[in-house]
Amino acid sequence: MIIERKDAFLAWHGLPDDGRLAAYDGCIRLPGTEAVEAGKVYTAPGPVVRCRWGLHWSRRAIDILRRTPGRFVERVLVWGEVDEEEDKGASTHRQCLAVADASQVYHEFARDWAERALWALALTTGEPPHLDSLRAIEVKRRRLKGEATDEELRTTAEAAEAAVWAARAAAEAEAAVWAAFAKPWRAAARAAAVVMVTRAAAAVVATLAAEAVTWAVARAAMAETEAAMNADLESRLLNLLGYSAAGSGNV
Repeated sequence: MIIERKDAFLAWHGLPDDGRLAAYDGCIRLPGTEAVEAGKVYTAPGPVVRCRWGLHWSRRAIDILRRTPGRFVERVLVWGEVDEEEDKGASTHRQCLAVADASQVYHEFARDWAERALWALALTTGEPPHLDSLRAIEVKRRRLKGEATDEELRTTAEAAEAAVWAARAAAEAEAAVWAAFAKPWRAAARAAAVVMVTRAAAAVVATLAAEAVTWAVARAAMAETEAAMNADLESRLLNLLGYSAAGSGNV
């Protein structure tokens, strides 16, 4: 049952690899602590101080990648006393609406956006994308389907990594490396790295295409790209969770 409150709003929260509450989430974490359950309301007594005490969350899914490197993600409803900054907040109440292991989604998200960064740079510079980078992404795609071995993945990733130091557009090789090297227990962290690299690639594309190269142009391109990445990630996660109430407005 979803709690109905005028002051409640939707958000995202990442969980550690065991799917249990972390110590900073308003509780003392003891061995045997139960895993987070869909439908359950969690409460932390105030006062709330983000990063120190309270039930944490982010309004955008992309922001939890930088905050929580665990495999699990939950769609949450939050209310009560709130302490929020630009990309993270904490509150006294948080209801888990749905929770799932998002490793596969994070891997696929990182792989796809690394590939987009490669081709965006290639189209702008007029030069073909680095072959080792493309190969690393393709092997990653096959590995996710069980059609390639860890050894194949390691070998191609090492080749792409070497290209970081040699390629003219180093960001494209680096993006491929992050996508190829992602491990199941580090999927969120690797996806976060791809977000940063892809934003940087977008800035390069924008400044190369602009008549006047300015920081404002680069910053606008990065913001636009990050918004597109967030929309894509949230769509994938909502599909995974089987929960269609997108957005972050009041409930």
